[in-house]
Amino acid sequence: MILSLGANEIYSILNDFAFEKKESKNLNIVESRVLTLKKDNQKCLEILLNDKEVRILNIFEYCENLSKNSAFKAYLENEFFDLYKNDYSEFINLQIKNLQRAMQDIMLYYKLHLTFTNDLKTMSKLDNLKLENLDKKEGGNIYFLVENRACVELSFLRINEKMAMFVKALKSNEKNCQILTNSPSFKQLSLIKDEVKSYILD
Repeated sequence: MILSLGANEIYSILNDFAFEKKESKNLNIVESRVLTLKKDNQKCLEILLNDKEVRILNIFEYCENLSKNSAFKAYLENEFFDLYKNDYSEFINLQIKNLQRAMQDIMLYYKLHLTFTNDLKTMSKLDNLKLENLDKKEGGNIYFLVENRACVELSFLRINEKMAMFVKALKSNEKNCQILTNSPSFKQLSLIKDEVKSYILD
């Protein structure tokens, strides 16, 4: 036999909660956050977020196109929720530290010699680097590897007779690579106002 709560019982449980503001035998509390996204000071989207679920509460007129966007809903329920629930900061910090070390090693080598070399170990002791078409004088590419796959491209180009380095995310289906290249720490390293940042080597 299924027993259901009557209206009076529900009123009583909610009334007790309103006074005491704590859980009871018949009422559990799940702490949630409501995220309000804005664009140009206009409300765009409200999202309910807790440890068990993520759900769209409201889509405002300014972002109405999201209401029929199944890819956005899938992103919220999968990648976004995974990033929210799990702490990837240790992994990201280690990868960023290694990437910065590789960048510094290569920049220092170039400043001292005004040339590159095809012997990567001479430029950097890091193991997760791979050469690709690197000309000693004109530059080329060195790849930073995550899970033994190319994830970040260090691109070296001569611009106005000076050697410049650009840090670019490569398209990858590998989860850890995406976590790294979508992180705010990586964006700070590679972008300025949504444009690729350049590092002058000489």
